[in-house]
Amino acid sequence: MIDILIEIAETEIMRSRMASAADILALVIHYPMPLEMRARAEGLLSDLEIVVCPRVLRDARAKALTMTLDDIIAQRLENAE
Repeated sequence: MIDILIEIAETEIMRSRMASAADILALVIHYPMPLEMRARAEGLLSDLEIVVCPRVLRDARAKALTMTLDDIIAQRLENAE
């Protein structure tokens, strides 16, 4: 499930939806995952730090403290409709 969320974050980045990608990545890095997957997620988040406003990342990290994987999936499904 986490790998799919990382792929969604990558897609969001390609679509210039940086805040959405930051929300996903800020959450998933708090969950256990294989090292290469973690490196990928952290690398994407690090790349976002270069291109987005610091407030966007601060807000994403704050949201990540109150959300679960189920919450982010539900949010993605709502946005898809």
